[in-house]
Amino acid sequence: MTSGPPAEPGSAPGADAGASSPDDAEELKAKIEQTREQLGRTAEQLAAKADVKARAQGKVTDLTQRAKDTTSQLRRQAAVRADSARSQLADKSASVRQSAASAGGVGRDRLPSQAPASLKQAVTRGTAGARKHRTQLIIAAGVLVVGVIVVRSWTRR
Repeated sequence: MTSGPPAEPGSAPGADAGASSPDDAEELKAKIEQTREQLGRTAEQLAAKADVKARAQGKVTDLTQRAKDTTSQLRRQAAVRADSARSQLADKSASVRQSAASAGGVGRDRLPSQAPASLKQAVTRGTAGARKHRTQLIIAAGVLVVGVIVVRSWTRR
């Protein structure tokens, strides 16, 4: 029996301890290749993380632009509605003004002769007050009309 240095585990019997076997070289190459693949996957994952940050910034930019667009669209709509309300107010106030001018003192003439004196006095004071504060009444009527239009448009949504 020959006694020599003990054989390394995994080595072929009778192989020289100082020389590497072809199996060890192949195994080493396989491990290197596996490490390279792992490193490649890690690099891809890191790149994906960096890409998420860029995508998030892009999303923020998109949302900011969308908010700006929506704001400008709402401003344009509000301006159109305000113009419409102004023109309706002008039409209604002209109509009220014309009706008030044509009515003049008609209310007193229409009161029956049997009406109590206190009622006649109240009507006379009311028409005198309306003539005195005609502009304020027209503005109040216009504001009321605009308010009704706005409430109706809000409830239709």
